[in-house]
Amino acid sequence: MNFGEVLKEIRLKNNYSLRGLADKLGISFSYLNKIERGETPINKNVFEKIISFFPFEKEIFIKSYINEFLPTNLSLNNIIDSEYIYFKFLKSLDLEDRKNIYYSILEKVELSSLKNGSYENKKEEIEKAKISISELK
Repeated sequence: MNFGEVLKEIRLKNNYSLRGLADKLGISFSYLNKIERGETPINKNVFEKIISFFPFEKEIFIKSYINEFLPTNLSLNNIIDSEYIYFKFLKSLDLEDRKNIYYSILEKVELSSLKNGSYENKKEEIEKAKISISELK
């Protein structure tokens, strides 16, 4: 089951309409509808709102999110030469775009760590990397 299907199932099980849940989460009805239909990916902030709103369903949301959005073979060992990528592609981007890409990579690392059970070991390192990215100039 994909993330949108899981969300719809849990929403209906808890007797929420699309509009009702969207209002509770502070998002638009149409965005929530697109997430449920699998037409648009969920962003991190909305994902966090959903798992906070349905705390007893947190595990199933995380599993469905990981299974849908995270490749099963993602690991730091599979990333190609970062210097090549930087000089070939990233260096030409403005600072904010580079930061966004770095944050996206860290988000994938976090999800991969959750999936393989190593998150607690990497948590401090990930947080340090986030601070370093925020301080880039």
